[in-house]
Amino acid sequence: MPNPTDYRFSVPLTNFLRNYKFELQTMVQDIVAPRKPRRNAKGEYMSLGTELWKIDVSDAKGPRSEPNEIAYDTSLTSFACDEYALAIFVSDKERREALSPWDPMRQAAITLRHALMLRKEKRVVDLAAATSNTTTPANDWDNALATIVADVNAGKAAMKAALGWKPNTVLWGDHISDEIVGQADIVDLIKYAAAMARPTSILDNLSSDDLPPRMFGMRRLEPSAQYDTAQPGATASVASIWGDDAYAFRVDNAAESPTWAITPESLGMSVRTVREEKRMGFTLIAGWEYDVIETTAAAVHKFVDVT
Repeated sequence: MPNPTDYRFSVPLTNFLRNYKFELQTMVQDIVAPRKPRRNAKGEYMSLGTELWKIDVSDAKGPRSEPNEIAYDTSLTSFACDEYALAIFVSDKERREALSPWDPMRQAAITLRHALMLRKEKRVVDLAAATSNTTTPANDWDNALATIVADVNAGKAAMKAALGWKPNTVLWGDHISDEIVGQADIVDLIKYAAAMARPTSILDNLSSDDLPPRMFGMRRLEPSAQYDTAQPGATASVASIWGDDAYAFRVDNAAESPTWAITPESLGMSVRTVREEKRMGFTLIAGWEYDVIETTAAAVHKFVDVT
């Protein structure tokens, strides 16, 4: 193996990797846990609390008196960015015999990026799944007796009671959308909306593509990312990375109100390369430094095993 000091930062591949839009699997890591660039790998992040809805201090002020003083209801959450990296080898023969316009070096970078993002998505999922703010619907959302609207509204009410804010983002996997779109109450809502927009239209065959980007007063996210749960060499066992649960989040990119989680990032994704004469090719390493931390535990609600 090459010495780590032999690796060189690749500007072309790094720029290509950072700007490449991978759309084969939809991931939501940067939406529900927004990235926050940081200079240092370790530090603290200020989390907002419930000060914006407290009135326990009087604002009445006498003509010669000072106003009562209030304060931010904040807490500090520590973060420590770890390095996550993977490597891939591209031989001279692959590069020499590659069919145009296929570029093995770029394809290697894309493979590394997706592999790193998939692993990061799993870290975000694991953090969200660990919440204690949960409800289990009386009927699965693919059941004829499902009460999806009531289930979601109950979760929204629970978050508002605990946090003082309603969620603004709802999430479930694309396989759950396929089940939801068959429910009578959801179908009726979609038909009513379609009729108002196009009175002569009739929706006879609905698919998950007919679900709108906003539902229940929240932005709807539909991750499609899958992963192989089997050990290396074993028969593949593909599963949805977000599983059979649904989630409601309070997400604030500006962090001016309570937000569920953030991703402090001390080093963005980059690519380094090294020439290996013995193996006659190049080894690429893609990596970044980040942490995924929960800043407001009450800002997530999980609907357990909805389908």
